[in-house]
Amino acid sequence: MVENVLITGGSGLLALNWALTIRSKFNVILGIHNRKSPLDKIEQKNINLDNYNMLINDLEAIRPKVVIH
Repeated sequence: MVENVLITGGSGLLALNWALTIRSKFNVILGIHNRKSPLDKIEQKNINLDNYNMLINDLEAIRPKVVIH
């Protein structure tokens, strides 16, 4: 079973490069604020880190093995 990895700051250069590097081994979900990039095999999800309840709901839905923040 392939594990989920959530990377916050998903529209930043570091997050994008990290996602591209690990996407062959993990299900990568980029947590973004509002700017999506067209990437194969990488899911992008709007995540609001300022709202605790919404963040918890997102984490429960994504069920990441690792969160890179």
